[in-house]
Amino acid sequence: MSEQFSVKLQKFLDDFDSQSDISVPDAVHQRVATKDKVTTEEIPAEVIARNVEFLTQHGFNNSDALWLSSKAFHSHICNVLLSSCGDDDDDDEVGSMVETFQSGEKFIQSSTLNRLAVNELVSFCQTYFKDIVHAHSSIKLVGQIPSYSVLSVRNRRRKMEDRFCIVSDFRLLQIPEKQSLVCKCTENDYLNSAISLFAIFDGHGGPECALYVSKHLAYNLCNSASFPSNLRESTLEAYERTERNLLAKCHRENIKSGTTCLACVVDNESIHISWLGDSMVAMLNRFGEMKLLNHKHSPSNMDEWRLIKDNGGAIIEVQGESRVNGWINVTRSFGDYHLKPPLLSLPQYVRFARCSSQSLLVMASDGFWDGMDICKCRELVISFYAERRDKGEDLADYLLNYSITEGGSSDNVTLIIVYLLEREELADSLRSVKISC
Repeated sequence: MSEQFSVKLQKFLDDFDSQSDISVPDAVHQRVATKDKVTTEEIPAEVIARNVEFLTQHGFNNSDALWLSSKAFHSHICNVLLSSCGDDDDDDEVGSMVETFQSGEKFIQSSTLNRLAVNELVSFCQTYFKDIVHAHSSIKLVGQIPSYSVLSVRNRRRKMEDRFCIVSDFRLLQIPEKQSLVCKCTENDYLNSAISLFAIFDGHGGPECALYVSKHLAYNLCNSASFPSNLRESTLEAYERTERNLLAKCHRENIKSGTTCLACVVDNESIHISWLGDSMVAMLNRFGEMKLLNHKHSPSNMDEWRLIKDNGGAIIEVQGESRVNGWINVTRSFGDYHLKPPLLSLPQYVRFARCSSQSLLVMASDGFWDGMDICKCRELVISFYAERRDKGEDLADYLLNYSITEGGSSDNVTLIIVYLLEREELADSLRSVKISC
């Protein structure tokens, strides 16, 4: 594995000249980042997320991209960026790019930060190539990381407003305050197995909030004082911090978009699910039984209806659909500052104990479920394995294809399949299951 990493890292560096100025955000990033401002508090998550995306675009897997991006930031990039942001001296190159809000808080333009982050990542890899390869070969993580498949498509919508975030193992983030998470786990350590995050953000009114939360929620979760010993508390803290900083950004930059959120944290003992809005997750067991693990936060839910009413809001019918204050068909979200209150940002949280009969999770934005009900989803998963399609096809692609072509979904669709069993074991257990509901 370390030899493969070394070859991949060398190929990555061969693509760039030491004098190159690298700036490769995609079209969406360029558009969103035009007037986007990043505060000093937000820099770590922004830089790591930008570089993870950059490395995965260049062939690194999620684990290696996460590890290398985090190592580069905490070993090198933070010294370049944060020291300049903290100084009053504008003589250095980075310091001259730092600006100040009227409140006195310092910030840097997102487009500038993206360029600096990638340039410094490449510089770090060029300078410390041998040390990086050696450090990578020394990684010894206890516990199994779940495998997964992910697809995210614009479908027939004009804009793509969905985002997703995957952290294959939080120990790879290497936050200095969490050094006990990093590659030194023993049976006495409080974290001696993988903790993974899979999250989907379904934006509305624009992609800005979905993009922001996809970068910051995982970092805020790992940075919580109660992580990983109390995942419920650290989840609530991460949501609250992310929402607080996002609303401040929305007010500063007049961002009126919002996003739902569905997050699944998986460790060897539990599955922790938290959510805002109408994205849903279902679980299939080895006996072919499938059930939803959460419900939609919508005005048609009487409990949610009461919460909106108690928070001073009104539920208004618009073209046959119940909407909060006549605007939005979910009752909880990130962002949407013009609707808070009455819209809520407190997530619901549920925990399920892991057991050997659990096979996989199907996580998806509402665009997927628009063209798929739970019974059909179960039927398709079982038939996929019964027909041995797993030998050459991807389950996520198979399900998404049906939702769009047969189910008629026209919305953005993001789908994540999390495998709780080894794929061969999963396939063997489902081949003899009856397809009918």
